[in-house]
Amino acid sequence: MPVEGGRVTEIDFGKKRFVNNSPTSYRHNGLDIGHDKGEPVMASNNGRVLLADFLIETGNTVIIEHGFGLKTWYYHMDELKVEANDWVKKGDIIGTVGSTGFSTGPHLHFSASINGVFINPVTLINEGVPLLLLE
Repeated sequence: MPVEGGRVTEIDFGKKRFVNNSPTSYRHNGLDIGHDKGEPVMASNNGRVLLADFLIETGNTVIIEHGFGLKTWYYHMDELKVEANDWVKKGDIIGTVGSTGFSTGPHLHFSASINGVFINPVTLINEGVPLLLLE
């Protein structure tokens, strides 16, 4: 789990969401893990940081490439503790829980994709996937 002791109230990966009574919707592509602002967010596995920056919708965002087309995405963080092109190991602190971007309160939005297709991140947390190893 990228946030120790986090609270997951509902696993709603793939469910339709409407924002502010908008007539348009989108599919939720991740898992929302609630926690207190400032709690450490850890890399789910070894990899290279592709992006560590503020984006309008997702706030302070980190994307890690793990190899074999697998990427993990971390949204809404308060602080970023890594930069693009950094190498991280599983458990390294990459940021802190926050509520930046389009967010309704302190939490980490955690997503995973393989070759550009989002997958249910619970699969990675429950089963584990062998990823790129760092020496």
